Amino acid sequence: MRAHRRDRHGGTGAQPGERREPTALAPSAEHVLALQRTAGNRATAQLVQRQGGALDAIQRGGELYWNLSDEGAPFARELMRWRLVGMGMDFDTDQGDFEWNHFMQGRPEIQRAMLGVLEQIAVEAAGDGVTEEGIIFDDTRDYSRAVTDVRLNELESMRLTLHGCHRIDVQTTVFVRQDGGDTIVEFRSIEMTWVDRADLHPGTETELESGEMVDDSEFTASGWDYDVNITFAAPSRSTWRVSGSTATHASGWPPVAGAPAGGFRG
Repeated sequence: MRAHRRDRHGGTGAQPGERREPTALAPSAEHVLALQRTAGNRATAQLVQRQGGALDAIQRGGELYWNLSDEGAPFARELMRWRLVGMGMDFDTDQGDFEWNHFMQGRPEIQRAMLGVLEQIAVEAAGDGVTEEGIIFDDTRDYSRAVTDVRLNELESMRLTLHGCHRIDVQTTVFVRQDGGDTIVEFRSIEMTWVDRADLHPGTETELESGEMVDDSEFTASGWDYDVNITFAAPSRSTWRVSGSTATHASGWPPVAGAPAGGFRG
């Protein structure tokens, strides 16, 4: 909010103890024209400043756009284009989008995050008892979770675009059977939706592979923020062996091991 400054008028003024009556002075035509010119010049300057900021942001974004070279580059470019042409509409994909589906299910950051989620569901499903094996269709049960604090920080392209999400919504369907003293929990389907808001936060920096730090403020002047919903699924079943309250991943998705890489983005 701008502060409004009150003008002080000079002149001979009233004598001490005397009351001065207000006077109304009609502005001259020249004064009105001067005010209009001043207002017009300010508006033009502001417009040029906004346009210049947008052009700078587009130019800077273009540099990063063409320099991306990792496996996430095509997907990052799609998100960058959507910021410019999407007019703020949602960016949605589903399992039928093969490229996005394949890319997201293959991200090791997501796979590592899902290991703990599937382990937790497997223990719960085992505690809920076995499901019946049918002649044509087996009985199954559904379990859902919401996973937070997942970051795609291993690829420069993703650090510049998806980076972190609000949450991943997880929907699973499981078949449960007994195997001696253990319980086998088989995830027949695992569907995930990456839920995010593609917005920028001035002061937040992203580290490029070169070591250069890029601030979000460089891009805020162009495009529109938008909501992101990317739905993908595990490419294969996931089987877990549960003994007591301990679940061990036996086979299937996710095929990942090891600790996650260090974070690059705040």
